[in-house]
Amino acid sequence: MSEDLGLDRIRPEGMGTPAGLPRTTELLTGRGHGVEDTAKVLGENLVRSLAEVWDSGA
Repeated sequence: MSEDLGLDRIRPEGMGTPAGLPRTTELLTGRGHGVEDTAKVLGENLVRSLAEVWDSGA
């Protein structure tokens, strides 16, 4: 089963690989997001979530 998540509407051009992260950073800061929020989007939230799962013994 394939779902259309509308990623073509929310994913900035060039974001398909890690090489696109500078463009993502540029777009986020260009829209007024601060350094802390941008860092969260670029991976800190994932790292925090994984740490919580691994620390919980799940």
